[in-house]
Amino acid sequence: MDFQKLDSIISDYIRKNKFYIDTLPMVTDYSKKVLSEEFFDVNNEWSRKMDINESIDIVYRFLQSIDTSMANQFMNIMNSKDTNNNPYVNILPRSEYPDGKDEVSEGKVFIYYDNSPNDAFVILHEMLHKMNEAYFTNQFNFPDETSTRDYMGETVSILGEMMLGKYMVENRIITENDFNMRKNFRINEAKEDARDVIIENELINLKLQGKDISYNNLSDLFNKYNECFDEYSVLKDEANDLRRINKILNNDDLSLRKSQRYVIAQVVSNDMLKRDTLKQDFLQLYNEVGNVNSDLRNVYNTIISKSESSKSKMMGE
Repeated sequence: MDFQKLDSIISDYIRKNKFYIDTLPMVTDYSKKVLSEEFFDVNNEWSRKMDINESIDIVYRFLQSIDTSMANQFMNIMNSKDTNNNPYVNILPRSEYPDGKDEVSEGKVFIYYDNSPNDAFVILHEMLHKMNEAYFTNQFNFPDETSTRDYMGETVSILGEMMLGKYMVENRIITENDFNMRKNFRINEAKEDARDVIIENELINLKLQGKDISYNNLSDLFNKYNECFDEYSVLKDEANDLRRINKILNNDDLSLRKSQRYVIAQVVSNDMLKRDTLKQDFLQLYNEVGNVNSDLRNVYNTIISKSESSKSKMMGE
C-alpha cells in the first residue's frame, strides 16, 4: 500500500474541505444511527407487474396530493424536449440496458424500468432531482451546488420515496411487502455509505491528531476498538479487505461528499416521516434545495432540527 499517497490525499482533503470537516462529527453520529437500523423481513418478490406508464401516472397523482404546481412541473419536464428535439427524460428498458445508471446527468434524466413497482420509486427520486435542479457559477466559472443542495438534495428524493410508498400502500396500489423491499434497498445503500463515513472519519482524525497515515498508525487504529464500540465491525471488516482505503487510493479522493448525502437522507427522512407537518416540511425543504440563495444553517435549524433525534451540532454550533 502506498501510505505516502494516502497520507497526502487525506491531508489535501482536510486543507481544502473545512466545511465538510466541521460537520463531520454530526455526519458520523448519523452514520452510527444508520448502522444500527434493522432490515425488514420481506419476501423478495414484487406483488404485481406495473406498466411504466402506470408508474408515471401514479407519481403524478402522488405529487398532486402534495402540491399541484409540483405535479404540473413533473409532467412539463416529462414532456419537454431540448433544442435538438431530444427528450429531457430518457426512460429505457432495464432488459436492454442492464448496466444503465438511474441519474440526472448534464441536465438529462435517465431512468431504466423493469415494469415493477420499483419503477415508481426510481421515477420520483430522479425527477425530484431534476425538478429542484439549481446551480450557480463558482469562482472557477464552473456550475456548482449550494451547500443546501449538497447536503440535503438526497433527503428530498429519499423522503419523497418514503412518502410515495406510504401513498401507494394506503391506496392499495402495492403491498406493505413491496414497500418494505424498497425500504430495505435504501437501508442497505445507507449502511454502505455510513461505513465509508466511519472509515474516512477515522483517517481524518488521525491527521487532525498530528499523526501520519502509516502502517503502524493504521494497525493501531484497526486494533483500538473492541466489540463494545459501534465502529468495531466496520474497522474489523476494513482491516480484512482494505476496500474503502483502496477506493480512496484509486480515486485520489475521499467519498465523504457523496456518502454523507445518503446517510443524512436516511436519518432525516426517518425523523420527518413522523411529523404531523410532513407535507408542509417536505415542500419547504424541496423549495430550499432548489433555491440558489438558500442558507444551509438556516434550513437545518428551521426544518431539519424540528425532530429531536435529528438534532446535532451543525458547523460548530
